[in-house]
Amino acid sequence: MLVAFRSGLTLNSKVIEMYGNCKNTIDARMVFNHMPNKNMDSWHLMMRGYANNTYGDEALQLFEHMNELGLILICVFFLVLDLD
Repeated sequence: MLVAFRSGLTLNSKVIEMYGNCKNTIDARMVFNHMPNKNMDSWHLMMRGYANNTYGDEALQLFEHMNELGLILICVFFLVLDLD
């Protein structure tokens, strides 16, 4: 997995997306945390991975962290949580 950390932004984002789709949010977050650079897609994919796998609280915490860092939102993120 270290290859993904040192690879480009696009590859790292795709790896996060893949792990999220495979319900492996732990490895997705590990890749996300080790990325030297992140863009809005990276943040969005990590939040979506959490939200799609019933980790709504983690998605909201990540969103709050993004705001604390002063990142400017270019688009609006909507998280739909199914509470059934």
